[in-house]
Parts: sequence; structure tokens; C-alpha cells
Amino acid sequence: MAGKQDIAFAAAEHERKGLGFSTSRLQKTATADIDNLIKYLRIGPAMARYRTGLYYGPDGGAIGTQLLVEDALVVGPLMWEQFAVIEEIGIDVTTAGTEGNLYTVLYADRGDGYPGEAVHVSAALAVTAGFKSTTGLEIELPPGLYWAGVVCNQVTTTVATVRSVTGNSRFVGETAGANDVLLAGYSQAAVTGAPPTNFTDTVTPSAFAPRLLMKVKST
Repeated sequence: MAGKQDIAFAAAEHERKGLGFSTSRLQKTATADIDNLIKYLRIGPAMARYRTGLYYGPDGGAIGTQLLVEDALVVGPLMWEQFAVIEEIGIDVTTAGTEGNLYTVLYADRGDGYPGEAVHVSAALAVTAGFKSTTGLEIELPPGLYWAGVVCNQVTTTVATVRSVTGNSRFVGETAGANDVLLAGYSQAAVTGAPPTNFTDTVTPSAFAPRLLMKVKST
């Protein structure tokens, strides 16, 4: 039977396998290939990287459009893998609403795969067509799981339509085993003003999530 001391060895072996090759394999490397091998290793592991000046958002799922429901805040998972400073956050309004306020929000995960505390809440944005954003930001964003969303409220006639992603997400859980519905994000009802500092504890899955985009200022 293995002892507790064997855990350290197993953990080290797990880490080595994550690198993809062993010390013994390195001994077989041709001397002429060492410089290139070191160059590629310095690039780092296979992970998302962000170029300064470009916009990034949720990945996975088909990109489409979604008519928002008034007062319904909808958020979807955004996996962020490299430290970056964010200078702009926005959403593409594909079809204008007749009136009302549009808010964007970014929540940090609270540690259990669910949106928690707000990192950014915008001021009220116009519901006219185009990319509606907050500029001049200096948000230092470490790697982690975040939840990006929007809400539209104070509408009399027509709510805005925004760019969205649909499809099942590995980060979104279902409330029952037999529901068999699309799981792209979570929603919170009755948000009549700016998004709250903390997302609701009531779990309500959503079949779509807003495609919030963030512009990288530096990494």
C-alpha cells in the first residue's frame, strides 16, 4: 500500500507529464536542436494569449444575436488565461432598442463556478446600433474564470438585440438532470437599474450569453 510520501512523487510526475516530455527524453535530443528547443520552451505552454490593442471575449458556442428581455441580467463564462490590463469593455448592439438603458458588467467567479462580485459595472449605455462600450478603463485582470453580461431596462416598447454566444458551456450547471436544454450562462430577473455588486444566489440557466468584448491595453 502506498504511503503519504508517495503523493509528492505522484504530484511531481503529474507535473512532468503536463510539460510533455521527460528528462530521459531530453538526453536523446540532438545537440543541434537545443537552441530551437529552448526558444520554443520559452514561449510557454499552450494557453490563451492576448495581443495589445485587440478585443477578446467568450470562446466556444456559435456566435449569433439575441433579443434581450427587459430587466433580465444575463452573464456567461469568460475564461481569462493571462494577466492583462483592460482599457475598454463593450457589447455590439445589432438591432437598436426604441429606448432604455443598457449596462455591461463583469463578475469574478466566487470560487465555486458561479458569478460573484462585480469587477466592472458600466454607466448606462445607449441602445442605438453599434459597439457600445466604456473606454478609459485601467482594469488589471489576473487569470481566472469571469462572468460577462448585460442588462437592458427602462424600456417602453422594444428591447435591444445584442451579439451573443449560444451552446453548452462546461462552466454552466443544470438545475435538474432531465432538463436537456442549452446552457450558455445564468440570468437574474428584476434588475431595473445598474447590475448589482453581487450576482443572485438563485440559479437560473440561460440558453445564450452576451458576447462581451474587452480591449487589451497591455500584458
